[in-house]
Amino acid sequence: MLETHTKQFPGVKLCVLLDLAGSGVSNLDMDFIRFIINSFKSYFPSLLEYLLLYEMQWFFNAAWKIVKQMLNAEYVKRIKFVTKADIQGYIDKDQLWEHMGGTDKYVYSYEPEMFEAGSGGDPDQPDAERKRVTFANSNDSSVYRSTSMDSIKDSASKMNVNNSGAGIMKSPRGPPSRTPSRVSREDNSYRGKLLTICPAEEVEFAVEEEGGEACDNIILKNTHTHDVAFKVKTTSPEKYRVRPSSGYIKPGSETEVSVHLQQGYQNTVHKDKFLVMALEVQTESSKTFADLWKATPKDSIMEHRLRCVLVQGKDSSTQATGVTAGQKAPLLSELAVKVDTLLLTTKRLQRNVQYLVVSQLFLILLLVALFVYWKMYTEQESGVNREDSQTQQCLKMVPQCQNS
Repeated sequence: MLETHTKQFPGVKLCVLLDLAGSGVSNLDMDFIRFIINSFKSYFPSLLEYLLLYEMQWFFNAAWKIVKQMLNAEYVKRIKFVTKADIQGYIDKDQLWEHMGGTDKYVYSYEPEMFEAGSGGDPDQPDAERKRVTFANSNDSSVYRSTSMDSIKDSASKMNVNNSGAGIMKSPRGPPSRTPSRVSREDNSYRGKLLTICPAEEVEFAVEEEGGEACDNIILKNTHTHDVAFKVKTTSPEKYRVRPSSGYIKPGSETEVSVHLQQGYQNTVHKDKFLVMALEVQTESSKTFADLWKATPKDSIMEHRLRCVLVQGKDSSTQATGVTAGQKAPLLSELAVKVDTLLLTTKRLQRNVQYLVVSQLFLILLLVALFVYWKMYTEQESGVNREDSQTQQCLKMVPQCQNS
C-alpha cells in the first residue's frame, strides 16, 4: 500500500491514524507496531507526516515507553496523541468518522487480494510473464478445455469415474472422496448466471492421520447457452496447487478443479479464500484467453468466493481422540461456553482495573483536600496562639503602668 501511494502520489506525505478507542490489552500487537515502524524507517523515511494515536488508553503507556526507545527524536515528534476534542487540528471534519466527531459514514470491510491460483504472481502481470505451475505426469497446456458428457461416458472404462457425481472424470492422482458429513451435491451448490459451483461456500481439506496431502474438488458446470471461460484465484497461491486453474467449459458440460493443500500450511487454512471467475465466450470470438478477460467489463464477469476450512479425517479423528461424530457437538458447545466465560472474565477484570484507577484518583484527591485543610487549620491555630500571647502581654503591662 505504501509503495502504491508513492507511485500514484509522489511527494505527498501520509497521516496515519490508529483508532485505539475502546481497545484493551488483548488488542496490543507489538509485532504489528514494529512492522509499521520499520516500514517507515527503513523503506519510506520521508513519507510519514504524522502518526495519530486516537484515545490511547492509560495501560498502553508501558508499550509506548518501549516503542519510544525504537525511535529517534525526529520520529517521536511526528507521533501525536489526540482525542475527539483536538483531532480536527490534523484531519478535516469531512475525512473523520462520525464517532470521532466527523461526518464521514464510511464503513470498512476487508476484501483479501486475490491472485491466480498456482501462479504466485501479481494479478496485473501479463499471463505470458507469469511462472507456470507444472504437475507430475502432466503434459497438458496451461489452459484446460472441458470435455463433453458423451466423451466422458465413452472413456469411463479407461478413467477413474466418480460414481456419486454425474459422470465427472477423476484423475488418477485425484483427491479422496468427500467426508460423509457434507450434504448432497444438489443442496451444496451455488447457482450463478453462468456456472453452478459445488461446493457452495466452503472448500474442505481433510487431514488424515498419516499426514498425507489434503485436497478437495470444486465442480464447475456450465448452465449457459454459450461457452464459458473460468479462472480460479486464491489469496495464498504459495499454499495450493490447483489443476486446472483456468480453461473453457462447453454448454452443459462440467469441469472438476482439484485443489491440493501443500504440507506445512494446515494451521493457516482458515484465513484463505478462493475466487471463481467466469465470463461468456462468443463462438465467433478469436481473442486469446488473456485478451478475453481484459476486454470484458467487470460487471459482465461472474464472481463467487469460497472459504477454506480444515476438517479432521474420519478415521484419524475417531482413533486419535476417541470422539465420535455424535460427541463432537457437545464438546464444541462446552468449549464455546468456556470461551465465553473467559471473555466475560477478561472484561470484568478490565472494569475492575478501571474502578481501581478511579478509586486511586479519589483517594489522591481526598489526601490533597485533607492536607490543605490541615495546613489551613494549623495556620489558624498559630494565629490564635499569637493573639493570646499578645493579649497576655498587654494584661501584664497594665498593672505595671498603674503602679508607676
